[in-house]
Amino acid sequence: MARVQKRFTDILSDIRNGDVIAELTEQLRDVVTRVRETGRPGSLTLTLKVKNASKGAGAALVIEDDVKVKLPTAERGTTVLFATEDGQLQRNDPRQPRLAELDRPVVTSIAAGEREAAGPYRAGRGRGSQPAERL
Repeated sequence: MARVQKRFTDILSDIRNGDVIAELTEQLRDVVTRVRETGRPGSLTLTLKVKNASKGAGAALVIEDDVKVKLPTAERGTTVLFATEDGQLQRNDPRQPRLAELDRPVVTSIAAGEREAAGPYRAGRGRGSQPAERL
């Protein structure tokens, strides 16, 4: 009569009295949660190392399990910085001259003639006021 083979999942329940299954279940839940949060892949790997319990070809075997989890991480942005001659980092390229006009606020004035050319509008009275109206 043929002997019925024990299922792999039944063997897993014997390893560390079922603790490996509990650990895998918890770790898989963590991987699934992080994959859904980040949209990036993760992995869960179970490695079983099987060796003889003693020297020789006895029937006793030692099973060592190793669970490795690779949780996905959220994508982080990158930053471009430039190195100076003395090894410091800065945002601006030290070899490119700065344009002073870009470092200060732009202030414009309207001459009387330009104001008349813009038309007769009365400005509102500050925040939340009605838009300017035509006179």
